[in-house]
Amino acid sequence: MERTNPLPRMFQAMLVGLLAVSMLLSTSLSATAQTEDGSDIGSATEDNTVGQVEIRVQSTGAVTSRSLVTDLEPVLSDIQEMTTVVVGARPDEALAVRFVASADRPTGAAWIAVAPETWVNDSATVAMVDLDAWLALPEIEAENRFRHLIARRWLMDASGGAMPAALVDGLARYLETPVLAQQARLASIVQQGYLNGELSSWSEMVNADDVNSVTLDESVASHHVALAAFLVERYGANVISDLATWYTDTSADDPARAIVYVTGQTSERLDASWDEFLGTWFGGGWRSNLFAALDLQPAEDLFARGAYEAAVDRANQTLLLTTALDDRVGSAEAERVAAQGSVGMQAEALMTDAEEALRDHEYARASVLIDRAEDQYALLPEDHRPASLVDSWRNLATSGIDAIAQTEQAHADSADWFSMHAAREDAIQAGSAFAALGDADRVAGAQGLVDELDARLFRLVLALGGAAVLLVGWLLVWGWNRAPARTHWPAMLDRTRRDVAT
Repeated sequence: MERTNPLPRMFQAMLVGLLAVSMLLSTSLSATAQTEDGSDIGSATEDNTVGQVEIRVQSTGAVTSRSLVTDLEPVLSDIQEMTTVVVGARPDEALAVRFVASADRPTGAAWIAVAPETWVNDSATVAMVDLDAWLALPEIEAENRFRHLIARRWLMDASGGAMPAALVDGLARYLETPVLAQQARLASIVQQGYLNGELSSWSEMVNADDVNSVTLDESVASHHVALAAFLVERYGANVISDLATWYTDTSADDPARAIVYVTGQTSERLDASWDEFLGTWFGGGWRSNLFAALDLQPAEDLFARGAYEAAVDRANQTLLLTTALDDRVGSAEAERVAAQGSVGMQAEALMTDAEEALRDHEYARASVLIDRAEDQYALLPEDHRPASLVDSWRNLATSGIDAIAQTEQAHADSADWFSMHAAREDAIQAGSAFAALGDADRVAGAQGLVDELDARLFRLVLALGGAAVLLVGWLLVWGWNRAPARTHWPAMLDRTRRDVAT
């Protein structure tokens, strides 16, 4: 039997093993490799993607990509929907948000700082976030980082990357959920810059070549916010989508020309409007944010608390904005809340009128108003019906109506001598009911009827008593005259007989 040499097979097996290890290392490195601007971050999966936003945690610890997506999915969906409504389009290329350790913060010039712990590349396709610093933020500010990044990505895509950096940054910040303390700080920075003569004009900011930095400059950011507020609040919510469309379709050699075209104002008029706007903004206008009305939740919260008028006002603000943005879904939701709030207002108004009717002792009117209020409450969720109050007021109205009916019956029965006692009892019961209702006038009426019936009964008793005395007297006289001792017929008969005999 021929013997085989095992060495070639051993070398072959080792070679195969080395090739496998090499392939695994290559795959691992390619999955984690990145370019200077972070454009290559690995492939997205369903587990770490929400809409057009990919979440990738590249830091060790309890927080993973999947857990973060699970926690943020509703918020990210809402933000993307709202931003799409405002910008008018959704990007084809996703935004990749990478959460990294503090030691891996970016330092290259290709990154733009949008917050102390958040950076984004020029095209707004990739963002890097310091995970530990982000987790330490208040909830609303943590969500605002996503609002800003998503707005940047949507604006860059909608404008074909041609929208000036100042507009992209300012509009993205304006689309964040307002935080009063932050708004006040930015406004004070802008005002101080204005007083120091350091605030650029709107055209200078739009035409600026490079306003991005890997280190956040809060002064520049605040100026961009003022610019965005000026455009949106002076020229309407549609100015964002109109500007994006203009920059997509038109040469960007003169970025400020887009503002002139979209607003329909001359440069001189825009300069005057800018100065006028700043005066109003410094006087407290910085508190307002037009797009805050897109959030219908405050209106729904007001409705849930029973603050119907405030809920309708807030829902109408949302309706005006969604109508301007041609957001049919948002308009339908706002109309629903406004309609429910209006029903609640009508129900409350009817209850107020019913209370006034009860106070005026108009029981029939109060009963009708309560019925109408209940019809309105039936259109609202069950927990909005003040059941105990409605039942209590209904009982009061019913008691008053019944007491009035008893009084009328007592008056009718009082004319009949045989029903006077029953009429008196009805009047007493009605008077007691009126007294419980605080109806002094009707108590007096019931008391007057009782007094009248008592007087009539007393006269009847006197009449019957007098008749009884007369009858007794007559009987006595009759009895006295009927006695035998008073009859003289025998003596007269004897006397007559004697006279005849003689």
